[in-house]
Amino acid sequence: MPRPVGRPPKPTALHVLHGTLRKSRHRHRQNEPQPEGDLATVQPPAQLSETQQEIWRRIVAESPRGVLRGCDELIVTLFAVNLDLFLEANRVQNQVDAGLTHKFLAKDGALSPYLRVQRHAASILTSLIPELGFSPASRPRLAAPGEMRPESDRPSASPFARFSVVPGGKKT
Repeated sequence: MPRPVGRPPKPTALHVLHGTLRKSRHRHRQNEPQPEGDLATVQPPAQLSETQQEIWRRIVAESPRGVLRGCDELIVTLFAVNLDLFLEANRVQNQVDAGLTHKFLAKDGALSPYLRVQRHAASILTSLIPELGFSPASRPRLAAPGEMRPESDRPSASPFARFSVVPGGKKT
């Protein structure tokens, strides 16, 4: 199935938070699935290396509480593995540049394999960063589940919302 074109839909929790949820426009969202479990209570996968597990824990700890759910374990694992690959390739490439390790036998102008690993990991990380809300531009899209204030308590709510509308109007 092809991916829909256009802007991705705004999460229902953000519509409620911003006071833009309209029953007439968003009635199909009442059965929106809610993921279970908080990722903060889950241990990192055992198949990760010790460094990757530490990165995994740091990602979960630095994320806003309640945003990462149990179903997000795979994306956090991908992020941890690729960040570890990027950092390790960067470390080894710095040693090559400093002359601490021997250079690979390569034809003139050939790219170092460590730079290829770095570039590939950076490309994956760049696509995962907005998904996890780790950039200033993507952070406003995050909405942690929890108690939503009633519409009348929100500062963006209209002060006239509590008044009922009187039927009728001007007679012509």
